[in-house]
Amino acid sequence: MVPEPEVETSSEIERPRVLIVDDEYGPRESIAFTLGKTFTVDKSERAADALTKVRRTRYAVVILDIHMPDMDGITALGRIREIDPEVAIERRSKPAGVLLP
Repeated sequence: MVPEPEVETSSEIERPRVLIVDDEYGPRESIAFTLGKTFTVDKSERAADALTKVRRTRYAVVILDIHMPDMDGITALGRIREIDPEVAIERRSKPAGVLLP
């Protein structure tokens, strides 16, 4: 008789990690809440903190706000690419003059 193959349980399967980088609390937390059911989510409100996290942790995706006060998202994107050229990056920006709730 051939033994049954072992099947991984959901607790044994590692969920993909996502890093959300946004200086605004509302969008950062909304995205984290939405993705948190499927992914392991880390958050940063500053690009410099995000760079530290990318150096320490392997992420499947980085969701990156383009307009941030300490370092703009385009500069951060370039630095993230230097650290991890294979990470997927989703850039987000609200259009000028649009107020988000």
